[in-house]
Amino acid sequence: RVVVDTADTDTGPHCMGTFASRGTHRAGNAVIQAAREARQVMLEVAAEELEVNASDLETDGQGNILVKGAPQKSISIFDVALSAHFKRGRSISGRGMFLIPRSYPEKETGAMKPSTCYAHACTVAEVEVDDETGEVTVLTVKNVFEIGRALNP
Repeated sequence: RVVVDTADTDTGPHCMGTFASRGTHRAGNAVIQAAREARQVMLEVAAEELEVNASDLETDGQGNILVKGAPQKSISIFDVALSAHFKRGRSISGRGMFLIPRSYPEKETGAMKPSTCYAHACTVAEVEVDDETGEVTVLTVKNVFEIGRALNP
């Protein structure tokens, strides 16, 4: 069972916003960290059950944890979860947080490390200006965004 704590201002750290795929990039990296931590806990519990080192285990992608080189010695993830909870008093869970490193301008060039989450866009308005009154009428507005790879267009 996977439990997801929906992010809000009561449970999460300060964030500037989710624009320009920041939510996907920042939260995605935090989820990867949390999954790695949960996987490690799962392997540790499986190692205790199988009486081997956690580093000697691998997953098969089918819901089982196997001893490397001895696939007949295995345990299901379901049984690992039961053991973790009922025998060992542990929770198979993980936490993750992702912060990009600070970047400062170089003295000579002013260059900074690239950021992965800024949106680039161009907006053009076609207007008509009355020469006598100065009144401006907006005829059309066009927006173009450089979105890279669209995740959910």
